[in-house]
Amino acid sequence: MINGFFLNIKSFESRESSSPIIARPVAANLRGDYCENFFFSSWHRYLISVLGSFPLEIGRQIFCSFQAIFGLSPKVLENFSIITLVKQRLGVYAQFVGKFPCINLGAALGGATSYLSTTVGDPFLPQAFVITLKGDSPAGGINQFFNRYFKAALQIAEINPEIKTISIMIPSMMAG
Repeated sequence: MINGFFLNIKSFESRESSSPIIARPVAANLRGDYCENFFFSSWHRYLISVLGSFPLEIGRQIFCSFQAIFGLSPKVLENFSIITLVKQRLGVYAQFVGKFPCINLGAALGGATSYLSTTVGDPFLPQAFVITLKGDSPAGGINQFFNRYFKAALQIAEINPEIKTISIMIPSMMAG
């Protein structure tokens, strides 16, 4: 399966995260295949075209409201393990047998890593993962946002001491 559900693991990572956006096409390239990163039904395409006809600010507000639909509940992070995300990224390379001479590990660098990986013929494994959660601060208040996710960030760091957690709120992308 291509869309992040490898090894029967529920996908926690955001569809727009650079991790799957880079890893999937690199794996497809190594197989000699094409990879469509976003899978849109005809009604999704229609809604996107309608959304694109609105002025930027209105389109941004409408788009941000979709977080309530597609974002994950913060409760999914209660027993979260980074191993789940790593297994999903490794899953895109599961059909390969043998060893690669090297693995590109690090930041996606705006897609530059995909060119490097496909040119060299090695897989890419991300340094960062993005998880979109429901319930940002609708009023754009940074304190409300921080208080909401601080506890979750501490829990993730406690369970996974080898990683760093970063909560990002982008006020210009907030609806309201």
